[in-house]
Amino acid sequence: MRSETLLSITPALREALLRNRFDTGTMLEALGPEVHAALGRSEPVPVRRATRELGDLGVLIRLFLLADDCPAGDVAAALTPLTLRSASTPACSKVKTSTVRIRSCGPRSIFAPSTSATATVG
Repeated sequence: MRSETLLSITPALREALLRNRFDTGTMLEALGPEVHAALGRSEPVPVRRATRELGDLGVLIRLFLLADDCPAGDVAAALTPLTLRSASTPACSKVKTSTVRIRSCGPRSIFAPSTSATATVG
């Protein structure tokens, strides 16, 4: 992803993160100390269980912190006003898929369609 594109999506991404209170204090409160500690130990299963009932915040935790494949519709709702299309390269936006996975901020898009649980992370 070009730096101009990354800079252009920053305000919308910031708005989405603030709207969902995606910060350490809120995560500790929402997950509870035991699950938060499991997150710190890189134990994803308790975190996945706890985030099921957290709505958009849960989606963002699974997407950004666990790097899970998440349903595209859930990701789109959690990231509003940012659109998946604006955060993807043109090649990725043409692919029709039901899940999204986060990628590193390199030459590829931030959000990539994932076709299986074994899709490579850029």
